[in-house]
Amino acid sequence: MSTEEPTAGMQTTEDPWDEHRVRRRDQDQEASGRLLLTTAIEECRTGRLVALTEISLPGHPGGVAAQEDTLVLPGHRGHRLGMLAKAANLQQLDAQAPQIYTFNAEENRPMLSINEALGYRAAGYEGAWEKLL
Repeated sequence: MSTEEPTAGMQTTEDPWDEHRVRRRDQDQEASGRLLLTTAIEECRTGRLVALTEISLPGHPGGVAAQEDTLVLPGHRGHRLGMLAKAANLQQLDAQAPQIYTFNAEENRPMLSINEALGYRAAGYEGAWEKLL
């Protein structure tokens, strides 16, 4: 996600992921008592994953869940894959968490529209500043 997320023009560097890093992150989540629900969408023609979304669940019933990363690769955007992935992941929740929070970049209107359609509502705003030296 580090190369495709909205940055409001701020500079970023690629944060590479591989199978080992994903497995380690999943193990860390599990060790902390949280469960990570992931939905990924594969392009059948190429076998490439083109969309994914994650929800981090608390380790106890009734806790707050966190809608984590959602990404649809360029070239696959505009086909409702973000909505499909998020809706599928929400169905997995099965009322395990009464509340889910998320955050989005203000300039990411497509993802904000998906969240609004799924029933999320704004609860706060934050800003970021960057000074290049």
